[in-house]
Amino acid sequence: MKRTISLLAAAATLTVAGAAHAITAAQAVDIITHNGYVTPTGLQLNSGVWRAQATSQDGVLRSVLVDDATGSLSAIDPTALRNGWGLPGAAQVMQALRNAGWTVIEELDFDNGLWEAEVRRAAGQPKYEVLVHPVTLAILNRGGTSITGSGTATSALTAQQIVAALRNAGYTRITDLEYDRDDGYWEAEARNARGQKVDLYINATTGAVIRETIDRD
Repeated sequence: MKRTISLLAAAATLTVAGAAHAITAAQAVDIITHNGYVTPTGLQLNSGVWRAQATSQDGVLRSVLVDDATGSLSAIDPTALRNGWGLPGAAQVMQALRNAGWTVIEELDFDNGLWEAEVRRAAGQPKYEVLVHPVTLAILNRGGTSITGSGTATSALTAQQIVAALRNAGYTRITDLEYDRDDGYWEAEARNARGQKVDLYINATTGAVIRETIDRD
């Protein structure tokens, strides 16, 4: 994670009526293009938010976020982000984290549409990574993703436990299961409930999927 806390943004928040709960990648793309953005790339689902890069009608590349539950879209303008216009800044993000009980904030970075932070409940306590929405300041993974100072997961589940958790979540054809000791995540390839081939990043201590990306290979 890069060390930077100076990024701010401005966003337009739009809603497409009738968006279904737990929308597919194709529906997320439809919402993005319906709202005037073209050539979305890097689409991935992370903690209930689809995020991608897309180009606006005036030719500006923006980070776009689509809420998986409501279909609402937020577009983050990088020019406003660099100049500090419109959206909550780093100080407000840190206050939201403190309000949620994260008293030690070690790193804060704006990356591909979301704020990312490495935090602790108190000095000497385990370190977690949390994601914060840039418009609402909602903490998207409220429990955080457990990591230690060296970046490895604490109390990691076994491969068998991870496979069981994925099956319980509706994933099938689970292959290439691997524990990334550097990042502290389990990684896997699988088919989701919609039959799509996906790459998964899995919380090593809970078995919850923290990121799902459509596999284009």
